[in-house]
Amino acid sequence: MTTKALTVKSLFAKDEVKKKFNEMLGKRSAAFMTSVVQIVSQSENLAKCEPMSIFNAAAMAATLDLPINSQLGFAYILPYRDKASFQLGYRAYIQLAQRTGQFKTISATPVYEGQIVSENPLTGFEFDWSAKKSETLIGFAAYFELLNGFQKTLYMTRKELEDHGMKYSKTFRKGFGLWKTDFEAMASKTVLKLLLSKFAPLSIEMQQAVIVDQAVINDHETQDITYVDNDNGGDAGSIEAAPDKKEKPVMNPEYSGWEKARTAYLKGNVTVDDIRGNYILSEEDEKLLTAPEEAVTEEVKGEAPAEPESPKPEEKKAPAKTVDEIKPATILDTEGKPKEAKEKEEEIVAEKVEPEAEVALPTLNEKHEKWESARNAILGGHTSIEAIRKQYTVSDEDALKLEVPPIPKS
Repeated sequence: MTTKALTVKSLFAKDEVKKKFNEMLGKRSAAFMTSVVQIVSQSENLAKCEPMSIFNAAAMAATLDLPINSQLGFAYILPYRDKASFQLGYRAYIQLAQRTGQFKTISATPVYEGQIVSENPLTGFEFDWSAKKSETLIGFAAYFELLNGFQKTLYMTRKELEDHGMKYSKTFRKGFGLWKTDFEAMASKTVLKLLLSKFAPLSIEMQQAVIVDQAVINDHETQDITYVDNDNGGDAGSIEAAPDKKEKPVMNPEYSGWEKARTAYLKGNVTVDDIRGNYILSEEDEKLLTAPEEAVTEEVKGEAPAEPESPKPEEKKAPAKTVDEIKPATILDTEGKPKEAKEKEEEIVAEKVEPEAEVALPTLNEKHEKWESARNAILGGHTSIEAIRKQYTVSDEDALKLEVPPIPKS
């Protein structure tokens, strides 16, 4: 006697399953279940997934009272190998925020060349939406204002969003998935999700949404989940992540340690895998990092790179001018004392050959009055450690503290 294989259609036909959805959705349960069965029947890959993983993903959508419909863009059930994962669209976050009754305005939008008027590391960005110069997409911005008057904006460049996708999505790194096929929707969701999870009041539904987004739901009631599409325990901004967890920095040409990493690779001191173990490195940046460079390549072979500006060995530098030749009036002021004249000569020669000393930047640490403002600007996506370091001296330890989100109050 053979046992008939369980399918999504047969699973959803069970009385206990119907009862479960009826408890969550009431009269709307039948239409909801029918829509899920139709979606599975239209996807060959989804039909191959474990029926219980599809049930749990659908039950999570029902718990959040979000329709499973790709045309609406609220929630999706997507195949990942032999299991179904649950994923939210950016409209879901807007919907969940509106339900709290605390938001006056909330939105997300692409930003094009010419629309950024100014950038302040502490106060954020200023936009002019009528100043669009071209169709060149440079980033995405999200904004909300609460009824109590509090408002916040988060802007991320296209490069920052691509690095984010590379970090949190295996499918994007492999060249497929929603990050690849619908970048605008994923970028809008990411910037909105990060803004809300960092600065907005989070309802129970919103907290659930942030936790279960992009996960396989093992049990929708206990929120037992597995993040199958990434190695980082959930998307950035996930409130279940440890607040003191240190994220890997992105290794790209704008990173302060880029040249050191590149030189170390070309010398054979490190491998690409070594770099990936400590940094986020996209495929595009890997090509730039590993591209041969003539000067460094010669150094690797043991041949010192040419220095065209250095004098040839047989050439001799012209003797330095005497103190009298350089500043005779100053020497006369020394009243003919040989020792003082020698010291004066050394000072003059040093002034001619030594570069001007750089003005020391002020140190930014937890005792500095601008510490919290800088920290909020970084967490809000308005600036970066590199931008802050152009104005202040920041140690590596303090840089990590600036990037660590505050521990939420229990």
